[in-house]
Amino acid sequence: MWQSTMQPLPALQRNWQRSSRLHTTSRRPQSKRSPSPSPPNPHLLTHSLSDVGEEAECHRLISDTIETLGGLDIIISNASWTRIAAFSNLTSLSGDEWDKCWAVNTKATLFLLQSALPTFTANPEGGVVLVTSSAAATNATGSSMAYSVSKAAGLHLMKCLAATQGPKVRVNAVQPGMLLTEWGRAFGEAKVEAAKRTKLGRLGGLEDTAEAFVYLAKADTVTGASLKIGELLFPGGGGEC
Repeated sequence: MWQSTMQPLPALQRNWQRSSRLHTTSRRPQSKRSPSPSPPNPHLLTHSLSDVGEEAECHRLISDTIETLGGLDIIISNASWTRIAAFSNLTSLSGDEWDKCWAVNTKATLFLLQSALPTFTANPEGGVVLVTSSAAATNATGSSMAYSVSKAAGLHLMKCLAATQGPKVRVNAVQPGMLLTEWGRAFGEAKVEAAKRTKLGRLGGLEDTAEAFVYLAKADTVTGASLKIGELLFPGGGGEC
């Protein structure tokens, strides 16, 4: 079972103001390839469907995107994989499912940047990688333990990439809590209400999340940062969501 745990893309498209070649990744099992039929366009926001859990697909995705757009300025590593399971159940996910979380939620960002790095390096203003992380990356909570652990690793990877790939490449992350997408509502009303235990007493919004991506894409003096949106509060340091 797969799920994409965050869906800010329509909101992001509405909020995007910069004339940059932007590519986002999302994971769908039905189709590994969905190249845009449009000609190169510096104002194009393209959204490809690829299995970024496979290294070769990550490299192909970047190659196809550069060919379609005539270049590349920004990558949003938005794909996630998980299966909803009791957080305390150590056998709820198989070893293969743990590996799939690791492949999609952690390693994909590395492979995408590996392929984009020559283009980013050649760009006069370099390039940007934005990672869709999660509140689960810094809290012992989430749809599954494998998801939380792999998101934590992905967040640290972001910091490592930011520390080593400047000044031409900036790498940042957005950490939303639960968002009321179709996926978020699948948790059920009780967990949605529990997720509202923030200092503001409400969940983070899709528009706020999209604005965070736009800000981090434009902020040319920010790298290695993670911006939290509607984070859950667990006074005891843990919990289940």
